[in-house]
Amino acid sequence: MERMGHSQIMTTQKYLHTLPDADDKALAAFESVRRRSARESSSLQGADRSERER
Repeated sequence: MERMGHSQIMTTQKYLHTLPDADDKALAAFESVRRRSARESSSLQGADRSERER
């Protein structure tokens, strides 16, 4: 109920059946961003080490 912002659980239930895979899609998008962020962070740390070694 909190996710969709409805004050009545019946309103939330009314719309849930239309979004059966919404949680899976949202999780997949989050994981994609998280992996990309981790790769960028890792490459930046490598660049910082290279600068310090010079």
